[in-house]
Formats: sequence, C-alpha cells, structure tokens
Amino acid sequence: MRFLTSAFEWKCLADTLKDILTECFFLFEEKKITMNNVDPQKVVDVYYEETPDPEKYICATAFQFPVYIQTLYRVLRGVKSKDTMEMSDLYDGSLQIIVYSEFGCPKNHISLKPLKEEIPTYIRNPRTYEVGISMLNDQFYHIVHDLGALSRQVTIHVEDQTIQFKSRDESGTESSYSQTFTELAPSYFFNNTYLLKFLEKYTKPGLQKFINIRMDKNLPLSVVYYLDRGFLEMTIAGLE
Repeated sequence: MRFLTSAFEWKCLADTLKDILTECFFLFEEKKITMNNVDPQKVVDVYYEETPDPEKYICATAFQFPVYIQTLYRVLRGVKSKDTMEMSDLYDGSLQIIVYSEFGCPKNHISLKPLKEEIPTYIRNPRTYEVGISMLNDQFYHIVHDLGALSRQVTIHVEDQTIQFKSRDESGTESSYSQTFTELAPSYFFNNTYLLKFLEKYTKPGLQKFINIRMDKNLPLSVVYYLDRGFLEMTIAGLE
C-alpha cells in the first residue's frame, strides 16, 4: 500500500477521535479506507470512510491496521496546514509515515507498530434519516460547550422549524439556544436527550467548517463531517 495525502487532515482526524475512542481499526482496501469502532462505554459508534484519489493511492492487498488513536495524534501533532505525508505498509506489518513540508522536503519519518489484538467485526447497515441540518461547527461547539457548564446532558427539541438545544441542572436552572431552519417541515417534531461530552469532544477540534446533524425518532443521533473524498460519522444513542 502507498498513500499520499494531507498530513494536516489526518492530524485533525486523530485530534477529533482521540478523546472518544481508544483504538482505531483502519482497513485499507483496493479503493477505499475505512475505520469503525465504539467508545469504551459503548455509547457512541464512529465510522470513517475515504475514497482516495487513485493517482495517490495504491493498495493491491487489503490489510487492517489497529492503532491507539492517541499514538497517531502524538506523532502528527506537529504537522503544519500545508504538510503532506506518504503512508506505506512494511513487511513486518508496521505502517511507515513520511511527513513532507509544503516545499516537498521530508521532515519526519515515523514507524507505527500495529496493536497485537483481535480486531472486532462490525456489520454496518445503511440508515436513512428523517431530518438533516447543517450548522457551522464553531457555532455548534460553543453551544454544547456552554451547556456543558450546567449539565452533563443536552436535550434536542425540534418544533415549528426551530431547533432548541437545552440543558437543566439538578436545581432546575435551565439554559437553551434556538435556531430556525426553514428547510424543516413545519409539522416535524423531535425530542431526545444525549450525553454532552461526546458532542463537545467531537466538535472541539473543528475538523471541517460545517457539521451535519441528522435526526430520526427511531435511530441514534448522527453527527457527520463531510471530507473532500469521504466522511466521518459519529452516532450517539439517546437517553430517553
């Protein structure tokens, strides 16, 4: 396998996941790269998929690479916004990463060893959501961050084309933020409560400018970043 890509995007990807997941099980296949795992508490599920530019990605034989996501973040934390990197698998199962500056000069050589454990198998079923909205990631992060000072939970309430994010502490003090989305059907109603910490950790690094929130009364909440050639999705189960 050989893959030439943005080092900064992978750094941001690792930064987004490092406080949610412990291990990431990357699967490199002929035409795509995927990763699927759940958090240690089994509250959220995270799925990543990328279809690289075939001129920059060659993978003749599929292979899995399990790694501690904190380790991946630590080795990439110093990369700059215009840095690129080349990934390749080695004969001993390790992953070699060479980071290049914006001028094409190699600046860092990294060798990652895979975790020695059995990789779980996940069956992923396509989901169709009733409602989806797009918000500025910074805006959504500041909402959940502010509400997190009051409670560990956030209730998402949708009614009359307005989405309300609200929290309440044990004494009854309440705080809420509201925003109108004209693309929502006036008759649509939704109400469920979620743990705030995962939403806050997922949005704090700002992987993309916009975040997409998908809701359905019968499905977990879906929070998606759309990347240039793929997406990162976190689904979180409701508390009600």
